[in-house]
Amino acid sequence: MTDTAQALAKILSAAPTGAKTYALMDCALDSTLYPTIQASDCSAKCLYTQSWQSGLSDISPYLVELTPGAKFSSELLTWDWYANWGYFAQSAASLDDCAQAFAAVTSVKLPDGTNAFFRFQDPRVIRTFLQTASADDLQTVFGKATRLVVPMADDGTSSEGAIVYTLANGALQQSETRFTG
Repeated sequence: MTDTAQALAKILSAAPTGAKTYALMDCALDSTLYPTIQASDCSAKCLYTQSWQSGLSDISPYLVELTPGAKFSSELLTWDWYANWGYFAQSAASLDDCAQAFAAVTSVKLPDGTNAFFRFQDPRVIRTFLQTASADDLQTVFGKATRLVVPMADDGTSSEGAIVYTLANGALQQSETRFTG
């Protein structure tokens, strides 16, 4: 197991008691993700549930429950942490309940009344959004999640890391962990 995989496993194992680990995955950026999720030994839910989003399964965001001991769960930790495939969410809620909460975040209504996709499953988007979000927006994005584990921005060095986001009394809390360097 790589240093990054070991560091991620350690961060994820520090979840609150009873929390499950989920991967929020962005199939739009990598055409191999959808078939990989479909073939995995873990349960997954497509987050595009509204009628205007139908037919987009292969480029949709997915929530995958990482089952302890499952091959996919351990393999995912070895993937390139900076490839923007997604990030981790932790929650005591079921896959269905978490997926329902996250599905509510996949679209936003623009000022002119049209619907648009909100690509919160992209680590680059969520890092930026969380820094400027209102307390209500934070609660909506977190949904049922107690922790979000997101790659740190790639600063061009060989040092990798993760940001763990939590909410405390409606306020965003974050802690950074460097893996190498």
